[in-house]
Amino acid sequence: MCIRDRTASGSMVVIGVDLGATNITVGVYAEDGRQQGPLWSERIVDHEFMPLCDQMASVIGSALGEDQVISAIGIGAPGNLDFEKGEVRNAANFPTWKDAPLTERISKAFGGVVTVLANDGVAALQGEIWNGAAKGKNNVVMIT
Repeated sequence: MCIRDRTASGSMVVIGVDLGATNITVGVYAEDGRQQGPLWSERIVDHEFMPLCDQMASVIGSALGEDQVISAIGIGAPGNLDFEKGEVRNAANFPTWKDAPLTERISKAFGGVVTVLANDGVAALQGEIWNGAAKGKNNVVMIT
């Protein structure tokens, strides 16, 4: 896993992670929403919790530039989620996950950086409203 020194100098970035059924996709963004490089995507090798968290941390580390420091990580995940605890209660794509502490595990991999969990469909819509096709729109509908 890649651990960055949060006190290091460099450009502050936020990380967006899309945890899908078959892929982990990571984007790196300036705090104003500008994308910082290409999206990184990797096919999921193992759907068990610990190996998948290790792979997610690795993809995040690969997406980071040398001068970038993570200020926050947001993870969009499928399933029944406990947002306050940052846990995946259960998900059809990950049948062995029960109350899996996803944000805790990813946060620890990056030195305790703030990590939040959102429903993947809601996260997709929030991204479009923040800096995508829905930016500046009064009414938006997204079907996933």
